[in-house]
Amino acid sequence: MRITSLLTVALVVTVIGAAGGQEGVQTAEPTLPGEFTEGENIIINPSFEEELGPEQMGPAGPELEVARDDTCSSEGDWSLRLTSKSGRTVSAVLYQGAVQPGTMVRLAVKYATSTLDTGAGDPPAPSIWVRFDGEKGVVGESYLVGSYDAADWSELQADFLAPPDAATACIQLQVFRQTGTVWFDEARLVPLLRGEEPATQTPDGNLLYNADMELGTLDQPHGWSPGSLKSGIHSQWLQYERQGKHTWSETQPHSGGRCLQCQIQDPARIPYIFWTQHTSLRPNTTYRLSGWLRAEGQSSANLQVNVYESRGLEREVYRSGYVGAGPWRSKDVTFTTPAWDGAGRPAYVAVVGGKAGSFYADDLRLEVVSAAPAPAPAPDAPVAF
Repeated sequence: MRITSLLTVALVVTVIGAAGGQEGVQTAEPTLPGEFTEGENIIINPSFEEELGPEQMGPAGPELEVARDDTCSSEGDWSLRLTSKSGRTVSAVLYQGAVQPGTMVRLAVKYATSTLDTGAGDPPAPSIWVRFDGEKGVVGESYLVGSYDAADWSELQADFLAPPDAATACIQLQVFRQTGTVWFDEARLVPLLRGEEPATQTPDGNLLYNADMELGTLDQPHGWSPGSLKSGIHSQWLQYERQGKHTWSETQPHSGGRCLQCQIQDPARIPYIFWTQHTSLRPNTTYRLSGWLRAEGQSSANLQVNVYESRGLEREVYRSGYVGAGPWRSKDVTFTTPAWDGAGRPAYVAVVGGKAGSFYADDLRLEVVSAAPAPAPAPDAPVAF
């Protein structure tokens, strides 16, 4: 590892999870099923030792900089540096290309942050936007957010299930609406394998990945993203984290060793808070979303499915009943998607709650109850003699 005095002055060795701001978090190795192995890295320039192509460069200017940097690297001679001096978003495309639908992939990248020469009071957090596209547009997307604390080289990693209608993926590295600098290095995008075959969704028909919340790194469960309805998970995270927290919790899970948790400390500022997982749903199909919820204090929570048009113009929302304070209770909602024209639609599953207190979720399932029958083949045309 090679780090110049620029970073040794500015960076502190502190690693926290992508949900941010949790004190006393212990560094932990990722927990992964033993049968998973990594395939070959499909990132062409993973350590930025070669120049980036023009199609990879986001908007730049006097206040926004996208550049390779030979003064700070985790490995090799170069890294990618993104700097915003104005608080506007600065980004670069890490990958844009084909993916195999319905298979699992792992994304990992190392990063370091600084406020030097930008006037920022707090260091920025790295943001990674992963978007899956299908025949008619977006069929799934997700965000990863790293630490807001100035950090020596740390790794941000997550596993994704490419939606069944995905054809391509686009991955952007970002400093999203913040001021400061983030360096990226040693990027990996690899298919996950079971033996020699690509790993797909769980064989029991559950469409959610990591539905029992047992897989993750540090304080971030794989496949799940935090959010709130008042302040975004990027631009106002520091202010937001003082009012509510997302936690990958070991506090009395329904089963296993972990569950999702949300805490709301100031409901006037953060009326609703949630964990989400992006997926896609097919037309004219009946689904059932179910899981276990519990709440403490004044808080309550429910399960939701939000489905969008490919262009994001329309939305259908399906909700279970709410669970208030008390022990673990099972909730579910069954719904049928409209007969959309074309293939699937992007959607996300959410555990949503509000009011001061905490709520928890575990052992969620999204499964197909019944699907529209395939159209009958057209009769053979009469043979002309």
